Amino acid sequence: MLSCGSVWTCHGKIRVRRGGQAINYSGWLHSNEYRRNALADNVKAQVIMDDKRNLFLHINETPIAQWFKEQFEIGQEQRRGIRR
Repeated sequence: MLSCGSVWTCHGKIRVRRGGQAINYSGWLHSNEYRRNALADNVKAQVIMDDKRNLFLHINETPIAQWFKEQFEIGQEQRRGIRR
């Protein structure tokens, strides 16, 4: 489970420091929003700080929220318009 404190941790197995240094990781990541786990196979995890000093976790240079959407194929279904 990902949590934010002075460092990001994932199940206590990895630590990604705020310095922006990327690390490689393989294992499970948990999304509280979707209440599901996703297998991360040899991904690059990195914490990025924006101008307002907010911390964001990126997986393979993709924000974690977007990465989870891609893993769970959310928003990928085709939407059909209503015909009159």
